[in-house]
Amino acid sequence: HDSNKGSAEALLGKLMTANLPAVLGLGLLLAILAPLHATLISGTHSSATTHLILTFSLAVLPMFILSGFANLAEGPLQTLGSFFGPSVLKAGLPIGIALGALFLGKGYGVEGACFGGFIGAGTQLFLTFLLMRKKGGIANGSATIDRPLQIEIRKQFLLLSGGVSLAYISPIVDQWMAAYLDAGSVSILAYANRLVVGLASLTIGALTPALLPHFSRLYSQGNSKSIRTDYCTILRITVWGSIGLAGVVWLLSEPLVMVLYERGSFTQTDTAAVATMISWLCLQFPPLFFGIPGATLLSAAGLNRAFIPLNIISALTNIIGNFLLMGPYGLAGIAISTVVTYIVATTAINILIYKKAIATIPSGLIFDMVTAIGTAAIIGTLLFVMNWKPGRVPTLIELCFSSVGLLIYCLVAIGCNRPLVTAFISRGPREGVSSL
Repeated sequence: HDSNKGSAEALLGKLMTANLPAVLGLGLLLAILAPLHATLISGTHSSATTHLILTFSLAVLPMFILSGFANLAEGPLQTLGSFFGPSVLKAGLPIGIALGALFLGKGYGVEGACFGGFIGAGTQLFLTFLLMRKKGGIANGSATIDRPLQIEIRKQFLLLSGGVSLAYISPIVDQWMAAYLDAGSVSILAYANRLVVGLASLTIGALTPALLPHFSRLYSQGNSKSIRTDYCTILRITVWGSIGLAGVVWLLSEPLVMVLYERGSFTQTDTAAVATMISWLCLQFPPLFFGIPGATLLSAAGLNRAFIPLNIISALTNIIGNFLLMGPYGLAGIAISTVVTYIVATTAINILIYKKAIATIPSGLIFDMVTAIGTAAIIGTLLFVMNWKPGRVPTLIELCFSSVGLLIYCLVAIGCNRPLVTAFISRGPREGVSSL
């Protein structure tokens, strides 16, 4: 066990060392491509807008390189049993940006926020290395790693990195195509995406690390029965949870935008526009979250190569969807296209899982989907028609009836999943999902 532990620590440390030139090379590539990126994003706007985007892209690049390299340590630290630390350290970048904007913004403008972000990302990286050292995740020269294992890990890493890189094309395409709509469309989409993507990242960032070790352990044991059982159970929970999250974001969209953004030149009209966009974008939560367990299961099975064609299909679907829908529906068309993209991606993932005989989706899950969507739709329609959806400054009546609506949804969810809840309570959380 000590030998295995030493080899694992050496491997994790060497991976972090090998990642450094890769991150720096990627940063250099982004800097070289920044003029092309700025031109695409600016669309039909003036050359001054293009220059501003280029300047800002280059200004934020250093802090994102530091933070990106620090974030690569999250997986190794989770392998070493540290989940809370790396998640908290991620706050270094946004806190640095916020402090830079507050204390340096008056004198340096947006550059002050970038400088604060650089300091915050540097602090995140420094503390990450201290945590790695404490957990033993620093390369140990006395331990050796088999060459075939090194090759396999690098291959899986490159395949997964390629797939993830393709997945990030869609937001860039959305921003680029929004530039051809009415004035202000890019800003509205950016503000709305920032909040929606942030909430999604927080949830996915907690869900994936919890599922990956569990699925990896079961797959290495060849325990296909538990994989199928647990996968179906997790999907049922995900369906109810993701629709509930979409409902909460829809209900609180205006108050959230008002609190986070409405100051300076950001007016009440802007709040209403961004909140409306968030209401459309939050529809992506159910198909997005429904695909996360499947994507994690594919990764646990060593099928990271599947993410490249899957993300190519997603990118093409998003581009075609934007082209067809943004004309008649504007920004709402881009949001609907994103929802369709995630539906296509999630369907493709589960078809692949079925074809590889890893797991299947039971027909009973359709009942959960219909019930969850129907319940949320009825509650949402009633709140909207009765004008009980919280406005920019919520009234007591709006908050009370919205809370009642959420409570009813939770009670229906618990009722439909009563066997799961009962089993969890009776057997205890330590036995995990597989006990269900």
